[in-house]
Amino acid sequence: MAPVHTAFGVTTGVVLALVAAACHHSSQRISLDNSSNGQTLSIAPGDEIDVTLQTIGPGEYEAPVVSSGSVRFLGESAAGPPNPGGLRQLFRFEAVTVGRAEIRISHTSLDPPSLQTPPFVIVVDVR
Repeated sequence: MAPVHTAFGVTTGVVLALVAAACHHSSQRISLDNSSNGQTLSIAPGDEIDVTLQTIGPGEYEAPVVSSGSVRFLGESAAGPPNPGGLRQLFRFEAVTVGRAEIRISHTSLDPPSLQTPPFVIVVDVR
């Protein structure tokens, strides 16, 4: 027996497909660097943040501290080939759920406190 297609069934399927497409948020990737320190971002769940931090001289950036579950730390890796001026690190994050999170990435250094690199800090509003 052949399947029966009704106008109602076809119309309902088309409407559901259009609603799903209209509600789908295509995630964005936001790229930040040392110059973004102190910024506040507004992003949507599913968006990703790449933070590339350059160290000049000795030391490196430590594992980030994220203040809430709104943003998840995905990992850290080297950013590009070695640089004789200092280490470049890529930190990746994902917005998970609506809320606000502060991301703080401290820098280790053997320099005296007056010469130490300040932490990198941003605030992320997930809306």
